[in-house]
Amino acid sequence: MPGGRAGVDFYFLEDGGGSFKATVEYDPYFLIAAKRGHEAEVEVWCKRMFEGLIKSIKRVEKEDLQMPNHLLGHRRTFLQLSFANVGDLLGVRKSILPIAGKNRENVNAMDTYAEMARFDLFSQQLAS
Repeated sequence: MPGGRAGVDFYFLEDGGGSFKATVEYDPYFLIAAKRGHEAEVEVWCKRMFEGLIKSIKRVEKEDLQMPNHLLGHRRTFLQLSFANVGDLLGVRKSILPIAGKNRENVNAMDTYAEMARFDLFSQQLAS
């Protein structure tokens, strides 16, 4: 496979003093937070922009620890971008970080609170 594959080496010691190593392959990944309701657009853009580098994209629900009221346990959808190797991950990350930085500057605290207020209202409607 061009670029290699990612793996973790585990070293074990036996009771008799011997040792052995096991390598477990894995797909390195990172998560992207998109504005609520725009996950599909970001997913399509990533697939098109980084074709051949991204092995898979899936949506995962996690708590966003960057939110001001993250202790309430609200969850949001993230995009998990998986790669065949760390080199591909670093290349894509290098391209995405400046974009993410600009977007972070454009989002102010009011946007975050407004988004949480919509989520709280939706949660209350579900509970009724």
